[in-house]
Amino acid sequence: MSESGEVSYPQPPWRMSGRLWMVFPRTVDDVDVPGDLSAVGGRRRAAVGLVRYETGTVVYDELAVGVLVRRGLQVGILATSVWVNDSASLWGGRRMWGVPKYLATFDWDGPTVSIRRDGQLLAELTVGASSRWRVPLPSMPSGGFGEIDGQRVHLPARLKATAGSTRVDIRRWEAPLPALAETEGLRAFAANPCRFTFPAGRVVGAAEPSPTTL
Repeated sequence: MSESGEVSYPQPPWRMSGRLWMVFPRTVDDVDVPGDLSAVGGRRRAAVGLVRYETGTVVYDELAVGVLVRRGLQVGILATSVWVNDSASLWGGRRMWGVPKYLATFDWDGPTVSIRRDGQLLAELTVGASSRWRVPLPSMPSGGFGEIDGQRVHLPARLKATAGSTRVDIRRWEAPLPALAETEGLRAFAANPCRFTFPAGRVVGAAEPSPTTL
């Protein structure tokens, strides 16, 4: 895997299935939000998504860190950093959707995953089992925002899942990730199984200066 040499990647749409855990912990400091977007739920609430894409167009693990935002009537996650263990995912995310992706390793030990960047521990999370009561969800929006050449790009992704609730413990969380004000026993949205569809991105206007990459 390499960030220095671009590799080929599949064209959209990407269709994958796997497992998702999503939490919204409070942060110590405000999260930077570009002027063309507005934070949803305040600027001290991060969006942290852990995903295992197990079948489909590209197979990889992902830790996405960002903030929930809106632009007009469009709501989605503005990712400030996304860590993946696949080069095609990295370059496809950067080029097609303007998502700041970086390479990392994901080492799973039962429900605990350790994520390392250049051999240094970046994060360690433990995910709980989903609640006994789970609800099938119809296909629903799960989009996000990126930036390409000064233009804001909207990714109108779709998610179909069997969803429930669980808890996630963030056991380690190191710089350059944003400092969190809460890490233990976080209430999480869990989708297992879930199916994602990632179509082509759509330019929705000019982007204000990007936040500092986390």
